[in-house]
Amino acid sequence: MSGQLHSTTTSDPTGTTPQDAHSGGLMGRARGVLRRARTQVDSLARRAEPRCAPRTIVITGASSGIGAEAARILSGRGHRLILVGRDPEKTARIAAELSVPGLVADYADLESIPRLAAEIAQLTDRIDVLCNNAGGIFADRELSTNQLPMAYQVNFLAGWLLTEWLRPQLSRGLGLVVNTASIAARMFSDLDQDDIQGLRADSQAAYGNGKLLNILHAQELSRRLAAEGIFGVSFHPGVIASQFAHTTTNPLRRLYDNPVAHRVMTSPAVGGRRLAFLAESTVGVDVMPGQYSHHTRRTTPPDQATSPEMWEAVRAQAQADVQALLPQGWTLQGRA
Repeated sequence: MSGQLHSTTTSDPTGTTPQDAHSGGLMGRARGVLRRARTQVDSLARRAEPRCAPRTIVITGASSGIGAEAARILSGRGHRLILVGRDPEKTARIAAELSVPGLVADYADLESIPRLAAEIAQLTDRIDVLCNNAGGIFADRELSTNQLPMAYQVNFLAGWLLTEWLRPQLSRGLGLVVNTASIAARMFSDLDQDDIQGLRADSQAAYGNGKLLNILHAQELSRRLAAEGIFGVSFHPGVIASQFAHTTTNPLRRLYDNPVAHRVMTSPAVGGRRLAFLAESTVGVDVMPGQYSHHTRRTTPPDQATSPEMWEAVRAQAQADVQALLPQGWTLQGRA
């Protein structure tokens, strides 16, 4: 990295030094932002010792990426983990590595969610933290097994439904729900109350909408379920250097498949430490109910993510979607 810092050097609020701006332009600014992010994580989350007593933590999207990295950190700190992944082989591998249960569920099939909830209930009667980390980027108007937009179902609806099913266990535990969101909620979302599913949205807007719904969901959990001892938070983990969009035709694939871009993107290890930090957080001390964080710092969420009126439209659509698709005999435990 060019331009070492000296005592006489100052930096702007983005963490970019004059040397960066002079020598690298946009790339220099990106390096500065990355350096500051790494410094924050080093001071907050890169610790071997736990920040709290052992917790029972469920992590979805745990077979790779930031979910797997967070699992490694939290397991090493003595927490009791239940891992959930879509890929059976990858999920079994990380579960065996950490000697913890590994469950398989495909969020593209809503009928897998009640089965997953039942399997989790067989393993524990209380959950301290539920990390809704599963998600993905999909092609324009790509549909799920249930004939719903994949971006809507995988990024929001399935996680919302799992949270509903696990409310009894969450209320008996610490009741913290951590939703993995994205800066895409601010950059790309265009949520329409008349099109919550995103049937008319292009792939980037649909992804942004799904992540915005995760922020809104965390806000509403805290507003509506505080009496049950359930609180939600959400966060942007960084633009993660991964093959996140490799199998899609989404335009974002060009970014995620670019090895040059990976040099200034957030590594899965750093994103995992941010998720682990929130999983060990205490509501009212480290985080506030409904908080949205950029990395590990509280920030203002997009306006639509704070609208109770928008949530009413979202909840009505979600209820209609799952009631028609759940296996016969399954009913929701309650409403968020």
